[in-house]
Amino acid sequence: MLQHIIIDPSEQYNQYNLSNEDCSIERLEEEYIAEPDLEENDDTNKENVQFTKVFDLPSTPHRSQKHRNYKSRFYPVLTAGERLQEMSFKEEEQLRQQEERKRKAVERQEAKELPETEQKAKKEARLKKKLE
Repeated sequence: MLQHIIIDPSEQYNQYNLSNEDCSIERLEEEYIAEPDLEENDDTNKENVQFTKVFDLPSTPHRSQKHRNYKSRFYPVLTAGERLQEMSFKEEEQLRQQEERKRKAVERQEAKELPETEQKAKKEARLKKKLE
């Protein structure tokens, strides 16, 4: 929006004691009609304000410590040696579980065979009694 300023040149010269050479239309237009500096009115160079400073957000919901499924979690930062030790412990644990499974499978097989052998022994005993 440009404003047209009507200036009487004689008043302008007398007011500032300027000579006719110092005052030109171009200079007056620059002073009074020119657009203001863009840097002063620049809205793009504002500081980045954090979202939490502008808005009051409710606190993050957390499960109550009294809840039956509550577990306080702790994630320690391990050194390389501790990580290796933990990995070897897990491998040993897996091997131990495999051995345990094998042992239980053998026990189940033996438990299945035991009644069969007992039944065979009983049948043989009955046959012997019949033969006598």
